[in-house]
Amino acid sequence: MKSQHGIRLSYFFTLFAIGASVPYLAPYFKEYLHLNNHQLGILLMMRPLAALIGQPFWSYIADGFLGRKTTAFWIALISALEFPLILLAREYWQILILLFISLFFFGSLNSMNDTLALDFLGRKNQTQFGPLRLFASLGFFVAVILSGFLYQVLELKFLFWVFSISMLCTTMVIQKMTLPHMPLTKPSHGTKKVLVFLRKKNVRFFLLAVLISETGNQMAYMYLSLYAKHLGASNAQVGILWATATGFEMISMIFMPMLLSKYRLKPILMTGIFCGFFRWVPFALATQWWHLFPFQAIHMITLTFVYIGSALFINMESSPKIRFSAQAFYSLFVLNTANLLGSYLGGEISQYLGYRVLFITSGLFGILGGTIFLFKVKDPTSNP
Repeated sequence: MKSQHGIRLSYFFTLFAIGASVPYLAPYFKEYLHLNNHQLGILLMMRPLAALIGQPFWSYIADGFLGRKTTAFWIALISALEFPLILLAREYWQILILLFISLFFFGSLNSMNDTLALDFLGRKNQTQFGPLRLFASLGFFVAVILSGFLYQVLELKFLFWVFSISMLCTTMVIQKMTLPHMPLTKPSHGTKKVLVFLRKKNVRFFLLAVLISETGNQMAYMYLSLYAKHLGASNAQVGILWATATGFEMISMIFMPMLLSKYRLKPILMTGIFCGFFRWVPFALATQWWHLFPFQAIHMITLTFVYIGSALFINMESSPKIRFSAQAFYSLFVLNTANLLGSYLGGEISQYLGYRVLFITSGLFGILGGTIFLFKVKDPTSNP
């Protein structure tokens, strides 16, 4: 299978698995196991916590020993086999352990997909990263629509089997992919280079700004489904709500190469960060679930601009041999840490102060992160 087709399909099935499970995990645990938001916050922390530990480990294995394709294959396969075991859990601590184990493997797969895509494109064609990653958005889009209606007819517990089937498809795609050869890096050599990369002042302020803004985004994402159901949405309507955001995301992915060819990276990233305020604060004013629809369109800016912009920023600031490690460290220090903080803070705020305060707080995090980015981060394309 050609690299380009394989990467597209790997993106599609990986994000299909996420789209069919992540938006519905909180409703499943709340409705079937009767957990409160405080307990949910701790439970949802398992995903970023597992990735926080797993990503350095798997980047070490991928760059230094097994190679990226082999590592991705085993991660996908074990995730597919282990995730349905959560259905056997009856106690809260059993769910925590099984969810952690599954996500320890799965948490690094998206970073690997990004790295394989950037390896395939090379430095000269990085502006085409958006259209390639469009297939990830497409997978998520199809998943949230189909699974929402599926869980409306059947039961939410089927999300574990849909995830497993999707990951088995990812496994088969990875096995058949033909990828460019990337030499293994000695673990100590790669680690030292990543540490040098993290010592750059521009990188540190970039990580801080995006960490703050993404913490706000993750607070909102983790409890969006519960908030929509609180406002009267069904499982199918929750799926449509998520699909609306992803549909606009796909549109912005198509136009990203044009934007990147006309504008520098800093204003694109800064716009994406600041728009978190305009996306989440209006959520607090909603009285019906369908009031959330117009603001889901802003996802095309808050997700696409920051996701694509951050991947390119990291690539420009890192050497080719440790590109996967650099992307993994970005996910480790920003996306997973933000997810960890957002899950906990979102659970505590929604439990004791309510959903409306949660979404106002999420928007304010975007303002704070954007301000740091505006004054402290330089455009990497302007560096010699």
